[in-house]
Amino acid sequence: LNNIDQSSNKYISTIYHSLAWCYLLNCQYSECIKYTNLAIENKDPSCALCYFIPYSYYKQNEYLKCLDYIESHLEYADDFYKPFLQAISARIQKQNVDFEKNIILYYQSLLQNNVYEDIPLIQNFILDYYTETNNKDMMIKILIDIKSFNDKDLTLKSSTLFVDSSNPYLLKLCVYLNSFSVLIVYYTLYTLMNVFLYSLDS
Repeated sequence: LNNIDQSSNKYISTIYHSLAWCYLLNCQYSECIKYTNLAIENKDPSCALCYFIPYSYYKQNEYLKCLDYIESHLEYADDFYKPFLQAISARIQKQNVDFEKNIILYYQSLLQNNVYEDIPLIQNFILDYYTETNNKDMMIKILIDIKSFNDKDLTLKSSTLFVDSSNPYLLKLCVYLNSFSVLIVYYTLYTLMNVFLYSLDS
């Protein structure tokens, strides 16, 4: 980075942003904070940077720094990202109702706007919460969504987090279909193994 020609200055903020994002995804939070600050100093225009630092502080258990950062920056954050910042703050303060409301709102916005690069980060954030609170029904829902994302067929309509909670049969159907697909795989492998063993005996 020190060898970048001055004529390329307009790209420096983008490079810093990309580095910060990579470090965030790789759980190297101190490096993420460092390069996020450099991106900001070099006037990176991306609104997404607003959550890199507080999320990194949260993951490093530096809760006071995280809360202070959110409090001083929330007013200036893009409306799209405010629910995520508010969810991080609520998570630290164990305000479960506010956390669930804001993180689901943000997750819904990501799906509505096809911002898929953030989805794994948020899915794991949600899963950690429901694991800690031992909410097995919601754990199943988010795990199904994670599978759908990995299969590249996750949409707002297919997400089990937005199945009508007043109709538990819909959720049970989703869980059943997911379990049924797993059983089909196991049955197929079992059948192939038996065919293979039979051919050896022959």
